Amino acid sequence: MFREKLAVIEEHQGFFITRQLVVWIHINEIIIDALINNQDLYIRLKALPFIELTLSESFSDLNSGKTNLRLAWMMERFPLVLADFGAGDATTKPVFDGLFRRVIMDRFFIQKLLSGRTFTPFMLAIIGQVSPFCESLLVAGIDSASARQKVQALGFARCRANCGR
Repeated sequence: MFREKLAVIEEHQGFFITRQLVVWIHINEIIIDALINNQDLYIRLKALPFIELTLSESFSDLNSGKTNLRLAWMMERFPLVLADFGAGDATTKPVFDGLFRRVIMDRFFIQKLLSGRTFTPFMLAIIGQVSPFCESLLVAGIDSASARQKVQALGFARCRANCGR
């Protein structure tokens, strides 16, 4: 599936480049091993400067941060994105190690906290702690105008879902 996605992206790369879009591709341990061991695949991916690779908190040995040799190898070569920060499967170590260009807050985590009184102070604490270690902090799971207003007031870089509407 990864190779098929890559082929489609390569075919339409002009579209992404002219519009200055970023394309996220989710990766796992198998894909990382393929990139490490297959120079042709590595070169194809490296030729697409608008690609950022996403991984989830459930990634094997993510909590080792930079001492996870596969992640350290990837971080040196490609921009990485943590796709579900706050899902409860990982510590903050990989974020504080600077592994990720972008960190996306987990949508279920956000939706669970949104209606509570502690949402704003809790999010401000997270923003204060995480922002120095990544280029941008994004929030997912925003599905109403009131949620959008609440999140935009906090200064997140971007929203995923209906945040822009």
